[in-house]
Amino acid sequence: MSYTWLKRFDVKLAEAYPYIKVILSIVNIWKTSAPFYTFTVRLKIGPNDLGVYLYVGDCVGKHIDLGRDFRIEAYLKIIDVHAKTLRDQWTETLERKRELEISIAASVCILNYQYPLGSLTKRIPYLEAKKWLSREGEMKNDFIPFSASSALYALLFKDISSIREDVERAIESRIKKIEPLIIIFEKGMDEYRKAVEKNVEQRYEFLKPFMELFEAIKEVSNGRLDENWALSTLSLTVLENIVNMKLKQLGESISGDFSERVSKIRRALIKREKWDERKASDLARRLIGKYRERHIVVHGGYENPTSKEAALEDLRFIKEVMERLFKQGPQA
Repeated sequence: MSYTWLKRFDVKLAEAYPYIKVILSIVNIWKTSAPFYTFTVRLKIGPNDLGVYLYVGDCVGKHIDLGRDFRIEAYLKIIDVHAKTLRDQWTETLERKRELEISIAASVCILNYQYPLGSLTKRIPYLEAKKWLSREGEMKNDFIPFSASSALYALLFKDISSIREDVERAIESRIKKIEPLIIIFEKGMDEYRKAVEKNVEQRYEFLKPFMELFEAIKEVSNGRLDENWALSTLSLTVLENIVNMKLKQLGESISGDFSERVSKIRRALIKREKWDERKASDLARRLIGKYRERHIVVHGGYENPTSKEAALEDLRFIKEVMERLFKQGPQA
């Protein structure tokens, strides 16, 4: 049976067994966008009727746009009970007849109609069919076995019931997460807002002096000495404290300028904590480099504003140094 909107209906062997490729191409003849729902196919290979399959791929529920072809290339996986049972039989048929016959019929759900398509039969040459039967693999499956409607309804009902039970259990286990809503209904939005504000204020009370200082510095510097500068300054200022703490941990003197103290750390890490010499030297060079940057940031920030990226990089560096010196040990 042919329709003016049907451009192509075809079937091919897929790249791996037990998949076949189904091609459906539709031309829009309705002068407006038209809804496409799905289609079913009935598959036969040789004398074996493999039943009906329902298309559930990406094109379900799509629209066929005006002036454009609507093409589906979908892969159908033959269910295991057929694929495993009939493989040897098809191989034997192929050796005897030197070809494999595939028949497929379809019913297309488009607009508010269901259109039956006539049966299509293809004879697959020996070498192509032989290769297909011997080549296994996993592919995307766009079809599900389509049982009689009553069976399908029963399966859907079971799945929906299972989902409902899962949702109910999830709600019961997470009921505490809606306690703020209960407070809102019981005490009103205004009291809930006050409770939240009080909680936040108590939690971050220690930050208030810092914020007041930041605001004052930003004002007098026209925004040049901002939170980024403060973060970078704090990160680089603590650097010297970390070096001194590590020296004391290693039993070394904290006398001398910064470069001398870093040299002491480098030697002690290699000798006492068995650090790799290259890694210890690399860390020493980076410490001295950051210490030189410290002077520029701390004392010249008003002339060279600190970017957010630079501040975060300084923070990452100081965290890395603390991790390597006090936690990771000789494997740093």
